[in-house]
Amino acid sequence: MAKTAIAALKWANPKSIANSFEQTFYDANASLFNVKTSIYNENRSIFDVIKSDIILKGLFNRNKLNDDFKQFPKEQLAREVIQTALLEQTPFVTYQNHRIYIPTYSIEINDIYYKHAELLKEEPYCQCIKDENYAIVNPFKTYGLALLDSPFSRLIRLEANKDNIHVFYHIDFETLFFVDEECNLVEDLPILDEKCKGKDNLHLFENLNLIANDYFAGDRVKLFDDLLKTKLLSKYYYDECMEEELKYQKKMKRRNHDL
Repeated sequence: MAKTAIAALKWANPKSIANSFEQTFYDANASLFNVKTSIYNENRSIFDVIKSDIILKGLFNRNKLNDDFKQFPKEQLAREVIQTALLEQTPFVTYQNHRIYIPTYSIEINDIYYKHAELLKEEPYCQCIKDENYAIVNPFKTYGLALLDSPFSRLIRLEANKDNIHVFYHIDFETLFFVDEECNLVEDLPILDEKCKGKDNLHLFENLNLIANDYFAGDRVKLFDDLLKTKLLSKYYYDECMEEELKYQKKMKRRNHDL
């Protein structure tokens, strides 16, 4: 069956998540998902695990901070010096000048964890400690791309974007991820196959933005020509993918002619 060049590349150049930091963290912490957050537990693809890890890092923070806050009476928790000490070295997402320690909670509740932990000792916020399913929000609709562009993931955001589609690159997985503003994956593009020689690290991100803009322009031939020119794809895989693209284009022409 004829495939586009992109589909052929994804088939020919699969990236493995096995033994990666992301997979190891997921395996060690997946038990933190509860009833309300289990809908964000996905592991069918690399990008699924990246997103699942973001949620797990927030749930890990929640457990750690709740355990710490339980050790202090309300009056002591109200002291800034104690709150600061308890939050030290706890990673967070920056969103609209707020610190988001737990993405499955609203900005309001995250502000309490950051500045007013004493309120977790009284209603209704004490439910955050008592009930792990209390007041859960959709993190990706609430915080969007800020979650991907944060210490909660190892993705690197590129400058290229179009029509609310943004691009992230993962150095270890050598893959470009095209995502919408609610962190839904639109396309992934694995590059740097095992036959690549002479990788240009000095201009890597300049070249990645070029490739991303080629994708947005919808010109698969230029996209793959530039992948070859920038040494992000070997000649062997370039030829294989373009052969599939030619077959695909011929098939589409025949189909359109028949219509």
